[in-house]
Amino acid sequence: MASLDLSLALVAADKPDEAAGVALTVVTSGNLVPSHYWRVAEVVSGIEDRDASVVHEAFWDTYQH
Repeated sequence: MASLDLSLALVAADKPDEAAGVALTVVTSGNLVPSHYWRVAEVVSGIEDRDASVVHEAFWDTYQH
């Protein structure tokens, strides 16, 4: 997923808000496959607490039920 790679690059560039926005778009798209869950976890680990909770909750609601 190129968008998750972009999100990870934004984390590395110290742009957590943008990284969270890209990751949230991917997570809520319904197109995320299990082999890419680790990338979401990496983004969540790399962004600030507020943004991380939004992405984490969207991931949990979409893929863990």
